[in-house]
Amino acid sequence: MAEMSQQLKDQIRASCTNMNTATIAALAATIRSGGLDWFVDEFKKAMRNKAITVAGWNQLTSQNIADTDRTLVEKDAKYVWTEVAPNEPFPGIRWT
Repeated sequence: MAEMSQQLKDQIRASCTNMNTATIAALAATIRSGGLDWFVDEFKKAMRNKAITVAGWNQLTSQNIADTDRTLVEKDAKYVWTEVAPNEPFPGIRWT
């Protein structure tokens, strides 16, 4: 299992705590205006390289997701993805 970068962890923590739609929208607006140009690629890489886990997502987003609830984590990640990269298909999370 790969590890996600510290900057990605920090940004998810800052923008996705409790899956707050306003802070996720602000993240998307920043990306659309040319800021955080690394985020989309790093987020995609984290999903493809098995760096996103239920426990890790719980910790970064301060949610109370059951240890085995991959479906909710995938739903959350898809929501963030569609906000930050609306013209790209959701890559999905590779769990195994």
